[in-house]
Amino acid sequence: MMQIVQKWLVGVAAVVVMVALFSGEARAEKKIGVLLWTEEPRYADSRDGVLEQMKKEGFTEPKVTFTMENAGGNKGKAAEISQKWSAEKFDMVIAVGTSAAVAVAKEIKTVPVIFTMVYDPVDSKIAESWKSSGNNTTGASPKVPMDQLVNNLKKLAPVKNLAVLHAGREKLGGPAQRAPGAAGQHPGQDHTGPRDE
Repeated sequence: MMQIVQKWLVGVAAVVVMVALFSGEARAEKKIGVLLWTEEPRYADSRDGVLEQMKKEGFTEPKVTFTMENAGGNKGKAAEISQKWSAEKFDMVIAVGTSAAVAVAKEIKTVPVIFTMVYDPVDSKIAESWKSSGNNTTGASPKVPMDQLVNNLKKLAPVKNLAVLHAGREKLGGPAQRAPGAAGQHPGQDHTGPRDE
């Protein structure tokens, strides 16, 4: 459900930006770059959802040309693609995944950058705050406070024990995820939020 909402939000954000790009100027072809961090299903699904929403709103060829690239999980390649796109003067760039969005936001400062599947755009230094990016970026995050997740889980089923799998190299998530005893956690356990890479 959360993934569907995120796809919809990013799709709407992209459509709003596209409407702004198309209004007030000749309807010349627009160039949009889509940088995918990796073909992992969560990234591919997010990209597909954004493109599907844009298509529903009429943003298709010949009005719009999409250039798709995949960084293959490589930060160097993501940076190289972003530098190339900065020189090519795209009208908008969609970045899927934290590392892809970081690379794009670093290189592309003059056109809208839409990000998706970025767990924490503020912590990743893509945005200045949750209220305003303070720059040319906008997007959606799958970040949901742990207490909200646990409370919703309790509404669905009586839960006595809960196991959470995570990658040990990941940085700790929000305060509810770090605090011993918070939301049923025990001291000494490592609780993290999802991150890309």
